[in-house]
Amino acid sequence: MGLSRAQKIRKHGDSAAEAPTSHAAAGPTGSAAGRPAADPRREQLRPEPESSPSSPMLIVGVAMTIAVLFLAYVNLVILPGFASAMVDGHGVPELRLLGFDAEWFRGFTEAMDRDAAEAYRSIHHTTALIAPLGMALGWAAFVLVQSKGSALFRWVGLGVVAVFAIVYLLGSSVLDRAVAEPQDEVLVAMASLLMNLRAALLLGMIALLVWAMLRSVRRIAGEMAERGRQDQQA
Repeated sequence: MGLSRAQKIRKHGDSAAEAPTSHAAAGPTGSAAGRPAADPRREQLRPEPESSPSSPMLIVGVAMTIAVLFLAYVNLVILPGFASAMVDGHGVPELRLLGFDAEWFRGFTEAMDRDAAEAYRSIHHTTALIAPLGMALGWAAFVLVQSKGSALFRWVGLGVVAVFAIVYLLGSSVLDRAVAEPQDEVLVAMASLLMNLRAALLLGMIALLVWAMLRSVRRIAGEMAERGRQDQQA
């Protein structure tokens, strides 16, 4: 028959009654709760969803895709459709990526009647206004998300985006004025220059994507190299 706790205390002292309790609490592995100790390396590698940039980047990517599709719709569907229906397939200035001269532009305006000129201005005030603004907003958000740790990328990227929006909208406004005054060769030349700048800035926005991709590759390579050095030291 086992001894009671009081009998154990009288026979062996206070330590005899407390030792089994403390030993049982420690458990066979020595941890306070009887569970194996967590591997610190495994805890370090556990993902932290709250610090992951994937969620905002996913939203920004969707916004950029919608903006690109809308801009493509304006330039590949609406404007060619206008050219086919309103100016006898002559072509529109926006699609002359290398610019145009005064003679070509006079042919464009002569092919339009009053209704066609009004429809052309309407395009500039609706879809051709929303599309570049959507592009600018999407790319600005992309630059802000991707510019962590690089002030150069942030300011260059935002500068390219801002100039793109200004040139795009200014180009549409100058085109409307040139349509109203096709005999003004200076105005026509300015419209042609703005179309060239518009195309160049669109390439600049694509270059921002390439730049961001190269920065991401370099960052990932650096993180892998740092992790390899830590593993070697461990």
